[in-house]
Amino acid sequence: MIGIGAVTFRRAIVAAYSVFLIVAALAPPSTLGGLTSLPDWVAHALAYGVQAGLLFWAMAPTLGRGRALVIGVVGAVGFGVVTEVLQLLQPGRAVELKDLLANTFGAVSVCAVIAIAGCRLQPRDR
Repeated sequence: MIGIGAVTFRRAIVAAYSVFLIVAALAPPSTLGGLTSLPDWVAHALAYGVQAGLLFWAMAPTLGRGRALVIGVVGAVGFGVVTEVLQLLQPGRAVELKDLLANTFGAVSVCAVIAIAGCRLQPRDR
């Protein structure tokens, strides 16, 4: 069990990363040219996979692994939907289905790896 200060710290990290994602999602496209040389869909999958993993990391101590995995996927995918909708208000930005699919793929993939790794790390009954 970790202390309340550590849980607060973890949630602050998630909040800071979420702010970074909002800024990146709403910045004019011309300012993002040097951010990554990866294809757009790969960058989206990585970004929202990291967010799902951070959400799991922040929530697992208080909610348990199963609920934290659900929060990781639903939270990251929901946040991706919100950022895509906010782009409607931003000149020069557009909502793209492939971005939403990449966000979902990244979040689900990372949480699946966490779930599989967690099952393998659990002690087996003898």
